[in-house]
Amino acid sequence: MPPKKTAPTATAAEMKQRLSVVIAPDVLERAKNVTFWSPGATLGGLVEAALVAQLDKLERKYGGPYPARTAALRVGRPVR
Repeated sequence: MPPKKTAPTATAAEMKQRLSVVIAPDVLERAKNVTFWSPGATLGGLVEAALVAQLDKLERKYGGPYPARTAALRVGRPVR
């Protein structure tokens, strides 16, 4: 009997995590329009690419990657 095939294990680069954000309605509408009119594009892919571009920009300005967090991020609305 041939051995059973198992599904390949996802590497860290292939794994995705869910993120919920609140953004302005006009920004969301623009993103949906770009995704609609760009064959093969996804909203998640667009958001990820934009986030990576902004992170790269901030890290260049900082002089390299930021240090790892030493505590969990605060959740909820920011204190005013």
